[in-house]
Amino acid sequence: MIYGCSTIEGRKLLELPGMKEKVDEFVKKFSDAKNQQDPELLSEAYLSLSEAFQNANEQEEALKWKMKALDLKKK
Repeated sequence: MIYGCSTIEGRKLLELPGMKEKVDEFVKKFSDAKNQQDPELLSEAYLSLSEAFQNANEQEEALKWKMKALDLKKK
């Protein structure tokens, strides 16, 4: 499962241009992090995913991830 998606949905996401690279970056940041619940770390990761969706012309999904990132910064 990828980000709450089924395996099929996850595969489709990874096929979007640039998405696999962003997901790989996301995974590396988390595996290297001391605190995987750090709001700043999560916010940066969510913004990275938002950028990948935007680059793939998936504006609605990009906005969702950007909003998640901004919500974390408020806390």
